[in-house]
Amino acid sequence: MSLVERLEKYCLTPAMSGFEDEMIKKLKAGGFGTVTGVVLATIVLQMVSSGFNALRFSQFFYLAAQGGVLVLVMILNAVLEKRRISKSINKSLGS
Repeated sequence: MSLVERLEKYCLTPAMSGFEDEMIKKLKAGGFGTVTGVVLATIVLQMVSSGFNALRFSQFFYLAAQGGVLVLVMILNAVLEKRRISKSINKSLGS
């Protein structure tokens, strides 16, 4: 039984705040990464959500901020991956 199946079977309850549900959706989405990365991303997005709720911003601004954070993370990931590949190539060429 996979981690996602176990989470769904034992952890999903009607009293979920949406935080756990979002984490499970992200785990099911596939792709690459680690469970630690998914948990960290979910915690960051939950903190943004809590801050927006405390400041009484509308849901529209929260969704825009969430999208902006995700786009920034994807750009950062692409830049770091290019840098890692470049260093790997330079190292293999002996430069």
